[in-house]
Amino acid sequence: MKLLLNNFIAVFFARGLTKAYKLYRACPTAITACNLTKAQWRAGYRDTAYVSATNTLRAYPREPLAKATYEDVRRRYAKALLSKAIHTLNDDSRIENIVRVADLFRTLNFSEKSLAVLNRFRQRYPESWALEFAAGQAHFTRYRTEHHTEDLNSAVAHLRQACSLSPENYKVLFFLSLVCAHAGFLNEALDVCNNIPLRLPADPKALSLHSQISKAISCRVHAKEAIERQDTELSGSADCHQDAALPISALSASITEQIIALEDVLGFFIFDQHGRTITSKVVENKHFTLDSGEQASWKIVSSSRFGAAQIGVGELRSCVLCGTDWDIVIKAVQQLNVVVFVDGHNGQEVLDAIDHTSIPKAL
Repeated sequence: MKLLLNNFIAVFFARGLTKAYKLYRACPTAITACNLTKAQWRAGYRDTAYVSATNTLRAYPREPLAKATYEDVRRRYAKALLSKAIHTLNDDSRIENIVRVADLFRTLNFSEKSLAVLNRFRQRYPESWALEFAAGQAHFTRYRTEHHTEDLNSAVAHLRQACSLSPENYKVLFFLSLVCAHAGFLNEALDVCNNIPLRLPADPKALSLHSQISKAISCRVHAKEAIERQDTELSGSADCHQDAALPISALSASITEQIIALEDVLGFFIFDQHGRTITSKVVENKHFTLDSGEQASWKIVSSSRFGAAQIGVGELRSCVLCGTDWDIVIKAVQQLNVVVFVDGHNGQEVLDAIDHTSIPKAL
């Protein structure tokens, strides 16, 4: 009876596959392609379904259905392969088998298990670029879901080590450049990315990454030039009776003390006149992803504060940006620039508190 039922199910799914294939041939769209992929999986053609899902995503990269189908098949495929890969690793602990198991755990969003497998064998293979690369991928995957800066820094460290062990490796170069850009190390990201076209000059992914990093660096350079220009103008017209500028560390500490005493502050960044982060603090929240928000925060400062001068209204010293259930406060204090992210609409209260901060005189 069970055998008969299994045969019936197999025939049913085979007919579904034939129908999906005919519909796709008659009208090749993202919907029919995804339906064909699902039919292939149900009929037991897992390898074919995975290839089909990958090709569909490449053909329709902006279609949500194509992406969702790919992720679903990718997870199912990883689950199907994981138990076999673990059994193989127990019998043969070669590097490729270790990386295989770690990658499958990472695909299933089990980054802790992926890192545990890699750490178990790293001492045995201390010179393996593949293990360092896999560890960098695992940390970055966990960072993308949990947003802990420690994971981002660990990803960069492992990928740098992988690059030192395999400096000609395309995968290592590309991923190191990508992660460095996420971490705000734009110059290093560009230097690494510059090496990729030398190996694959027509690679569209590398060229696109290079373009994005170059634009980010250009924005930072323009902001720095605007700040230096404003500083020159301000220093030329400064009141000779004004107190000498407070050392940056003391000024930053005074502002920080005032901000952290306030309620509803989700995070803040304090920059010097060149866009370098002096201090920052973030908390987990529903509105902003702030663990790597230095670059975005600096863009807010440069586009609002210094961009105002370009339309003839002079330098913007402070403002409050209001959104849905959140405020962003921008404030210039002597040679520092402060950006504060607020839960709710208490931005003006935060701005007033910074305005009335008791800043000690310079020694």
